[in-house]
Amino acid sequence: MAARPITITVINNTTKNLEFTNAHEQHGTPPIVATGPSSGKLKPGETCSVYAENTGMVGPEGSFSFELENKGGAFNFSYSHPYGKAKTFVHVTTPDGYAFDLRGNLQQHDASCTADLHVA
Repeated sequence: MAARPITITVINNTTKNLEFTNAHEQHGTPPIVATGPSSGKLKPGETCSVYAENTGMVGPEGSFSFELENKGGAFNFSYSHPYGKAKTFVHVTTPDGYAFDLRGNLQQHDASCTADLHVA
């Protein structure tokens, strides 16, 4: 069976440093930072891509966070890219005072989107 990947590109348009944390998978491979700073630490203006794929006949499903420096809260991501007729989704919750814009095409075999994280 061919891999069923999901790629979430994250753009740090906040004024704070962000760090990739709390990567968990319910199904598929754990989400990893695939492009951008290998440490998963994003300075303002930097971009990285988070990648996960299926294992077996279940599409990838999991979560991860980008924490603001100095314990200022976190952008919490959850995603599911199932097989069949169920819809792929990416949800983001934001810390107070922050927002995000999500764009891309999630309803395809190789799902991808971009999350632009910014001050509200």
